[in-house]
Amino acid sequence: PFEGDDGKAIFAKGLEEAGEVLEAWKAVRDSKDSFKKNKAIEHLKTEVADLLMCAADCCAAMGIYDATSIIRDCEQRQIERGRISTGGVDEC
Repeated sequence: PFEGDDGKAIFAKGLEEAGEVLEAWKAVRDSKDSFKKNKAIEHLKTEVADLLMCAADCCAAMGIYDATSIIRDCEQRQIERGRISTGGVDEC
């Protein structure tokens, strides 16, 4: 369960996916043309979704099929660090 279908370790795959999110974000940041920026945003969304799926795969590999409590704990840590306001607006 710790290897994906392409033979990569599931936990290492997250690093690759995070890198793809970063590169997609840079494309959004650097886009000057609104059409290109909108296309870059759509690509960023798909890369973020891939990263989230990878996180879900990591949980499943550890036998965690309901991550609600660990996500809530993470949210609380982010609030305490001032990265998320209690009003729900992400201040990152």
